[in-house]
Amino acid sequence: MDNDEPIKILLLGESRVGKTSLINVSLGRNFIDDSITTKSCYYSESSFTYNDKTYIYNIWDTAGQEQYRSLNKIFLRKGNKNLLVYSIDNERSFYEIKFWLNCKRKFMRRKLYFSFNSNKADLYEEQIVSEELEREFAQKNSMRFNMTSAKTDSKQFKTFLIDSLKDYIDSLKNKSHNKNSNSIEIKDSKRKQKRKKKYC
Repeated sequence: MDNDEPIKILLLGESRVGKTSLINVSLGRNFIDDSITTKSCYYSESSFTYNDKTYIYNIWDTAGQEQYRSLNKIFLRKGNKNLLVYSIDNERSFYEIKFWLNCKRKFMRRKLYFSFNSNKADLYEEQIVSEELEREFAQKNSMRFNMTSAKTDSKQFKTFLIDSLKDYIDSLKNKSHNKNSNSIEIKDSKRKQKRKKKYC
């Protein structure tokens, strides 16, 4: 991986689940209890060190309203790593993240990397979807899972974010290693089929 090229990471999820707040606290900014709803997409830049190398990443804050989904799909195609965000007091926001997983399955020419983060853990008395269901969902879809609160635990999300980026870097290294192996792939040239383009 080229260290000069920033890693693009997108936060995806319904409006008002706390994506902007998570980004702000991960960058050392103060938590704002009633932040303005994001429109369009914006990014902030930061960096971390892993295995004695410094990596720069752009963390994108995407709009959660349904009318912005087409725009977010464009960014999704260009992103490297994606975090699906859900709020524990909003059942709809949990089930709506399946939309982005369906996009993952439809983007045939590109491998998309996802992690799963539930926010507003401080509202545990209002929690609707159980943590057991969350973990089961993450495991079923092979995603790293994290529960946190942007309001009361500013450091936890950043740790999860960096760990997710490390997973992404390791996956690229493993992919490169497999390509350089001495294994031989045999293809049946008589069974070529044209694939139709699929869109999300």
